[in-house]
Amino acid sequence: MIKIKSMKEFDTKNLTAKDASRIFSNNKPYLVKVEDRIHFTKDIQGLIARKYPDVPSEIVEVFLINPL
Repeated sequence: MIKIKSMKEFDTKNLTAKDASRIFSNNKPYLVKVEDRIHFTKDIQGLIARKYPDVPSEIVEVFLINPL
């Protein structure tokens, strides 16, 4: 099961300036992080089913950026 985390739990140590600007200027409610890749979405289940159907759920992290 994938738990939705708050942005306070997001690890910003290895975050590039480009990714930081993308995150904080984004309007979508969820950020999905899978290893080094970052995605923004309104539909968490659809994104994971399309892009990462065979990835273990321990690798997938979901953060709430902008509450609806």
